[in-house]
Amino acid sequence: MTAVEHVLPVKCRLGEGPLWSARDQQLYWVDAFAGIVHSYHPASGAHQSTVFDDWVTCIAIRKSGGFVLAMRRKLAYWDGSSAGVETLAEPFPADKPEMRFNDGAVDPAGRFWIGGVTANEYAAPLLRFDADHSVHEMDSGFSVSNGIAWSPDRKTMLFTDSPPRKIYAYHYDLASGAIRGRRVFADVPTSLGVPDGLTIDSAGYVWSAHWDGWRLTRYAPDGSIDRVVPLPVARVTSCIFGGPNLTDLYITSAAPAENDSKPQPYAGDLFRLQVDVPGQPEPEFAG
Repeated sequence: MTAVEHVLPVKCRLGEGPLWSARDQQLYWVDAFAGIVHSYHPASGAHQSTVFDDWVTCIAIRKSGGFVLAMRRKLAYWDGSSAGVETLAEPFPADKPEMRFNDGAVDPAGRFWIGGVTANEYAAPLLRFDADHSVHEMDSGFSVSNGIAWSPDRKTMLFTDSPPRKIYAYHYDLASGAIRGRRVFADVPTSLGVPDGLTIDSAGYVWSAHWDGWRLTRYAPDGSIDRVVPLPVARVTSCIFGGPNLTDLYITSAAPAENDSKPQPYAGDLFRLQVDVPGQPEPEFAG
């Protein structure tokens, strides 16, 4: 494993949701509150951005072409080039205007899982968006939903609820998309920051970004801490494996808190860490 590399000075307010496209060997991620989708092509160094008229909290590659965007309160199709979108689903009740989307990921069967955020503490749902565009509430009672990923054997799903500092594990059924038996995989102490986005490598080890923790933590499959990677920014938000061999771990970040006096010239930028154990290929949404 090499040292963390500063890749791109994008200065995101809230960089989130990194996603690697094997199809075009390109990284995508969002600046959520600014409504921007960024792309970066490592081979050429090309960086592009598209601005939308709504928040974009996470993104999924669509198998039939284009992308699905989780926006503030809707899921939408994006063709990958224009700034227009086509609404696919608006699952939140009209009488709960404070409820919105946050982080998400596509499961190995092509379903898009997205967690919610609500102003009412511990009332947000975990939703599953299927290929037929139906939406299913799979669990609830969360605060700020974050990192979702699946184990290499496709039997376990991890899900993060940030304010209680917990990463949960579920038994996951690939065929039906059902989850059960929620348990605590990792309980993050205050001194290590708040767990945010995560990804799982091909050996089943979990890489979790720690908001206000200045670090990535690599957890063993049993939930014990295997490794800590320091970052030059406090608000480390998420990570994903990319590159031709999936051995480049891309890391997103956010702007510092207004009252944070520590110098952070790279806050909000994109980073990369070369690792020995590759990641898993990113599934595509089947709808």
